[in-house]
Amino acid sequence: MIELITVLVVLALLIVIVGPRLSTIITQTRVNRAASEIQNDVEAAFAIASRNRQPIRIQWNSGAMELGVTNRAGTTTYRRTLLAHSEYQLKSSQVTVSDTPLVIFPNGLASDTLHVKISVEIGRAPSSSASASPARDSFRSSSHAGSPSPPPA
Repeated sequence: MIELITVLVVLALLIVIVGPRLSTIITQTRVNRAASEIQNDVEAAFAIASRNRQPIRIQWNSGAMELGVTNRAGTTTYRRTLLAHSEYQLKSSQVTVSDTPLVIFPNGLASDTLHVKISVEIGRAPSSSASASPARDSFRSSSHAGSPSPPPA
């Protein structure tokens, strides 16, 4: 009986110690996966534009928290990422997107730069931030203490 109580006390202490850190790791993983999905959509838009030899549009819908990859007219949808989806559990206040639509041309050039910033703060824990833009090697993910920097004006 004493052994059982000892085991339960040790398990309870482990849960108390590891619980908050585990929550931070899970949230940071969600942010990184959402940013990676956006990066995949941007890279796919370049590939689709090149393959179909026609401009492709990337459009952010803030109401639905959705990034869509469509033809220039918006009549054919190739990809869409729902950031409010249960997999990512992001709120509109946590996602900042530069002006859209962004047009990707078949020659590999884009009409502008797309900046997507996802910032999540967990109480006093470090915030997780990830951003993606059309340049091939521009995916960045970071964790830093304090509150996230304000979105650009």
